[in-house]
Amino acid sequence: MRNISLFALVEIALKHIFIIIAVALVAAIGVFSFCEFVAAPSYSATGSIIVTNGAIIDYDELNTDDGINNTDVAASLNFAYTVNDILNTNGIFKELADELDNKYTYSQLKSFSNIERRSNTTLFIDVTFTAGTKEEAIELVNTYLKLAPDYINTFGTKSAIAAASPADSASKVYPKTFLATAAAALIGAGLTYAVAFLIYCANTVIKCEDDFKDRFDVPIIGSIPDFSTAKNDKYYKYNSYYKRGKVKNEK
Repeated sequence: MRNISLFALVEIALKHIFIIIAVALVAAIGVFSFCEFVAAPSYSATGSIIVTNGAIIDYDELNTDDGINNTDVAASLNFAYTVNDILNTNGIFKELADELDNKYTYSQLKSFSNIERRSNTTLFIDVTFTAGTKEEAIELVNTYLKLAPDYINTFGTKSAIAAASPADSASKVYPKTFLATAAAALIGAGLTYAVAFLIYCANTVIKCEDDFKDRFDVPIIGSIPDFSTAKNDKYYKYNSYYKRGKVKNEK
């Protein structure tokens, strides 16, 4: 097993630098082309619903001088959990499918959505939908927010529930072209280097004194010169002459 030093690792990288760069570029171009010309984009829009008992918004804005008491706070926060569960039931998604002229099934709409409380100490419930276009994502969110108060009230609730902030914009969630391209380049370069490193480790041919030292922890007493590479050396000439003479004598 040869000893692997930092210098050896750098040497491997420099020796194959052009191949590593080429593979990284090919991988990056391939992923970039896929993201821009093949992959179907997805956009996400988010709105929110507020669940209140009186005029409560969240803990940060509580002030007993304004007439808000701890009982109202606890009741509203506990009720927000119930509302969050109600908003994830199938019924509201069936109403949403009907409102959209059954363009999607309720199960599809449910898979497009993410309904959850913003945190445990707030009365806001965020409603997020993902769709193929910005306009469609915004429409899904706002239609859902319009249906939510009446749907929640069908369960016999008496607290005030309203859309706090409708969706007015959407962001691209897939594909992330820049991140995907950068990741492809790094992965391509890393895999290429890994292959070069494995070839280096598997190569057992001893080409020089340094290769011998890398593999064996024994002192070198001496070395035999390679006359075949010393074309301008007198020993090479003598050795070549000796070989030619020997061949003639044998004939």
